[in-house]
Amino acid sequence: MYQKIFVNAPLVTRDVVERSSFTATKTMLDTDALIFQNRGYYGFRRDVGHFVRSTIEANFCRMLKLNNIHYEYEKEIFKLNDKDFHAYIPDIKLLDNFEYWKLGTYIELKQTIGDESLRKINVFKLCYPDKIINVLEQRSDIWRRLKRKYMHLIPLWETGSQNIKVTPSLYCRD
Repeated sequence: MYQKIFVNAPLVTRDVVERSSFTATKTMLDTDALIFQNRGYYGFRRDVGHFVRSTIEANFCRMLKLNNIHYEYEKEIFKLNDKDFHAYIPDIKLLDNFEYWKLGTYIELKQTIGDESLRKINVFKLCYPDKIINVLEQRSDIWRRLKRKYMHLIPLWETGSQNIKVTPSLYCRD
């Protein structure tokens, strides 16, 4: 079933998992990799079919694809009337209902949400009170429930030891 949904995704083989574990250990010792982690693991994901800015975004898109949920990724730009923030682009707009969220809901995905991001989302809510936006943070209970439910169903689920930085051959374009 996974191969039907993620046509361009390779299956993860045992040697890839072993190599990625070795590479992850090496990566943890590499100071350049730590700098990269702070910026997010952004890039084109072959199995998702488009660019994303982080592993949480990639994994959320995989959940949507697995469930045949239509969505738009960073498609709309909203003008903000604020001295600090001029525009806002939500990560995901759901075009179908999914789990906790209804069609038309915007989802902002964050590893952790900082004060500046939170202020920008609050400005968006003030400027567009008719729009529904939910922040899904990696430490949240909702994310933990989603992860438990879907992680084992998606072989290319990105983790600390298997991700675009550690095993780019699994995720990047050919």
